[in-house]
Amino acid sequence: SMATISAVRDGLQTIAATVTGLRASDIIPGEINPPALVVIPDHAEPRTVTKTRDLEVYRLRLVVSAESTRTAQDQLDGYLSTSGTTSIRVALNANQNLGIAGVKAMWMGWDNYGHNDWAGLTYFGADVLVEVANS
Repeated sequence: SMATISAVRDGLQTIAATVTGLRASDIIPGEINPPALVVIPDHAEPRTVTKTRDLEVYRLRLVVSAESTRTAQDQLDGYLSTSGTTSIRVALNANQNLGIAGVKAMWMGWDNYGHNDWAGLTYFGADVLVEVANS
């Protein structure tokens, strides 16, 4: 059976919250308090010919700082790294089923590194992309 979008968001938020120094939210807040990660459902598509399984992509929006200081960039690099204590990828790889039976979450990489808008304000950060296979 398919996990709900809400359940997957909760699972991704729980994992992101284990990353040192990161405030994680499973809903899109009106305002942001960096360093923060927000789980945003991005898109979904059928995974098999019979369309019995879905592939969902979630965008984990990282908002590190109001400005792109060296400290902010070093912090962001740590979150995006393939290893280390602040690596989101390490946290995700350790919990690929998100605590949900029949689910597998895979790191797909990151994009939008730099200045991004949030509710009319500009912040420094990036987006992590996670693919979730639902059986």
